[in-house]
Amino acid sequence: IRHTVSCSECNRRSLASAGGSLSASSGGRSSVGAVGRSPHHQQQQQPVIQGIRWTCAECDNYSLCSACYHGDAHNLDHEFYRFDYNKSARVSVGKRRGCVKMDARGIFAGARVVRGPDWDWGRQDGGDGRPGRVLDIRGWENESGRSVANVRWDNGLSNVYRVRGSIRFRDFLVHLSPFYPSYSRYSTPIVGHKGKVDLKLLQAPASWGLYYRDHLPVLGERLDSVGGGCPYRVGERVRVARSEAQLRVMQEGHGGWNEKMSELVGQCGHVHRITERGDVRVQFDSGQAQRWTLNPDALERVASLRAGQLVRVLDDETELRRCLVDSWQDWHRSLAGSLVKVHSVHSDSSALVVTSENRTARLDPSVLVRLQQSAETAANNRMASHDIGAPLNVLVQKLIELTSSTDAGAASTSTAGGSSAGGSAASSSSLGACRSFLAEVSQGNLETVRQMLASRATPVDGSINGKTGLMVACHQGHLEVVKLLLSHKASVSAIDEERDTPLHYAAFGNQPAAIKLLAAAGAPMDAQNNTGCTALHVAVNKQHKDCVQALLQLGASPNCQDSYGDTALHDAIGRASTDILNLLVQHQQLKPHSRNKRGFEPLHQAALKGNAGAAAALLARFGPEDCGNRRKDDGFAPLHLAALNGHVSVARALLDAGCNAEIRNQRGQTPFLLAVCQAKLAVASLLADRGADVNAADEDQDRACHFAAMRSGPYSKLPEFRLHAAPILAPTVALLDWNSKAPMPAKLVLTAWMLQLGADLGAVNRKGQTAVSLLGNEPDIVTCLNLFHRKLSLERADADSLCQVCQDDLSSVTFEPCGHRISCDHCSAKMRLCLRCKQPIERKLRDQDLIPAVAAAAAAEAGTSGGRQQNNLFEMQEELQRLREKVANEECSICMDNPRTVAFLCGHQACTDCAQALVQCHMCRKPIQARIQLYK
Repeated sequence: IRHTVSCSECNRRSLASAGGSLSASSGGRSSVGAVGRSPHHQQQQQPVIQGIRWTCAECDNYSLCSACYHGDAHNLDHEFYRFDYNKSARVSVGKRRGCVKMDARGIFAGARVVRGPDWDWGRQDGGDGRPGRVLDIRGWENESGRSVANVRWDNGLSNVYRVRGSIRFRDFLVHLSPFYPSYSRYSTPIVGHKGKVDLKLLQAPASWGLYYRDHLPVLGERLDSVGGGCPYRVGERVRVARSEAQLRVMQEGHGGWNEKMSELVGQCGHVHRITERGDVRVQFDSGQAQRWTLNPDALERVASLRAGQLVRVLDDETELRRCLVDSWQDWHRSLAGSLVKVHSVHSDSSALVVTSENRTARLDPSVLVRLQQSAETAANNRMASHDIGAPLNVLVQKLIELTSSTDAGAASTSTAGGSSAGGSAASSSSLGACRSFLAEVSQGNLETVRQMLASRATPVDGSINGKTGLMVACHQGHLEVVKLLLSHKASVSAIDEERDTPLHYAAFGNQPAAIKLLAAAGAPMDAQNNTGCTALHVAVNKQHKDCVQALLQLGASPNCQDSYGDTALHDAIGRASTDILNLLVQHQQLKPHSRNKRGFEPLHQAALKGNAGAAAALLARFGPEDCGNRRKDDGFAPLHLAALNGHVSVARALLDAGCNAEIRNQRGQTPFLLAVCQAKLAVASLLADRGADVNAADEDQDRACHFAAMRSGPYSKLPEFRLHAAPILAPTVALLDWNSKAPMPAKLVLTAWMLQLGADLGAVNRKGQTAVSLLGNEPDIVTCLNLFHRKLSLERADADSLCQVCQDDLSSVTFEPCGHRISCDHCSAKMRLCLRCKQPIERKLRDQDLIPAVAAAAAAEAGTSGGRQQNNLFEMQEELQRLREKVANEECSICMDNPRTVAFLCGHQACTDCAQALVQCHMCRKPIQARIQLYK
């Protein structure tokens, strides 16, 4: 944040060191010229203030930077204003004398630092963990202030590095970012130059200085809202322009958050009133009686529309589907990003728009963007903006009106090349003749055009702004006029200002008959305009099937590439027209490996856009080896792109054609790995069903289970939750016993799902981490995952793996020395003999409490000493169990207090006190015939 004034105190010091002086009364201007300095040097501009500007309320034109203000420059009894950014509203902060000052600590000169999270400078620091000392804090040329640190490392090297954009103090932050290089009271994560952090604080210096805490702004408060009023008026139409996550945060302090507000995202309504705090009460169009109080920064104006106005539709098919009032049809895809004309506006503010094909659609105004007046005029005069719905006779009329309002130099008569020789101005009579000629051609008045040509009043290739009569006639489909102009040798190669030819105009106007006439007259079939588009590109983008068919039959190449490297097939895939796709794919000259400037071949484009029909057609003709398994420069194959973007239909088509499910990109990632990483569960599930390796690792040895364990947020917020995630994960969730009041974490559900698929949760990556260790030490998650593993094991268990006693739990105890494993932990507690071999049990080895991967991970990460400690723990637990069993065998089973001192003939025992009262044995109910005293 840069201001337009410099710091008066910094100027004074600079001039004082050069032999001048500066006074507060002079407003920060030098009162004595620098002795011995040239006038040019005296007028040198001082650096402007970056960050907060502090302006004295009592002195004229006296401002301080933050360092000088907190350093007690100027009179402490003078009141100051704070300007958070250039032209912001001023905030009075009062006097500094007597105000609280606090100590600042952080990355300053003298601090010890090590490499941070965004470090990409090799071994300049001598290696990971090697420290260095900050020499000073600098700005990055003119891009940002106090955003880099000059560091000398212990190995002797020094350089500048991007520093963390915030330094924590006791209760405030010093910012070192290019966005706000100053101070603020409360903490929030901000990063350094260009959003990167190369350094991490290891040891701070003793003190940087003091600061006035209560004079600072609250971090997180929008700067443009300070001191400003509400930008909306009552009755004005607005739209919620923030995502659900953004709106949730922005509502804090502005009426709060309600879960029903998630339905308001993208909705339109009108301002009902403005609250005293500047918040906006909005009545939405959904018919709800309830009005909502919203943060004004979460809203945007919805411009009012009028009949006849040209507007652009947002280039977002998802948003277009939501805002389409009519039922969705395939041709509606062509509306995205196109220019349309408003036919009428309904009472609910929705607009009936007309496309260039004279089709109508009813849209919510939130997806319509108004054009500025200049842009609207340009759209009517440039072939580059051919997505307008007005007929070309209106376009020509606007052209004539525009030409008549300028001087004669704005128009010219053109030769067959489409430009005037030497650029000289045409006479007014020639200009008028051109106007009349084009107007008659646009109306299709054949006889009038014939008479004008016969009289030679205007040349056949006369033009206005490069547009000839043949172009107009081809666009309008006046075939007899086209034949007449061609018979008079009208140029089929003429170009307008955008280098569009008559063939381009015919393709845009959906005139296949005109295309055939032009081709017969020798028109160049592959002529390209300024954007590299051929007539075939135009026809494909406008979805004019008959024109595409005519152009291909007449020799147009399907392999020409525009300025973006896209062929007509690339464009057709984006438009998703099945008929046109089939025409292009079945063309004998089609090259399936044409790459655009982003490196995408047609099949890559189909995988990126989710066009399963195009993918299937290409694979059917060219096969998986010649087409399906080809990789981009970064190693991404079509299946990678389909997995990354969640296009399950494309992935299915690729797999059905025999594409390699284990293909890897340059980072060693498989499609399954990418699908899990992006939580595209439909594709991941499909790949797993088709035999994809769920334990495949990338170059960092990270597996899908690692990415599952690193997923943040609740399970219900997973992408495509209702459509794919919820049905796929439903069996997993049913087995999870989540008893916490907190929402079920996504990482728990995904990790459990990976366990169901057979993932090895104990696999270690290059950082020594397992999926279980990445879950963290959260007891609820560990317990839930352990129970899930037990349930999963029970579901998959056969009869031999169940406990032979209770048949309810898994056999989890191994007896030694026989080695049999026949009972669960509970049933084995009192066993002395193995039920299978009848040998005495000397030792019982129990499974660990957590799932095997957890224990294995803990042992791997703890090392040898940790393993010994764990073995010692198990031995102590075993000894404790033996002591408990011994005590249980020696205590009276009736009173549980006294030792057993009396035995009966049946073999059972009791203590002396209990035995005296017994007539029958308390265990077997046999009559007691004798009591035998025991001595131990």
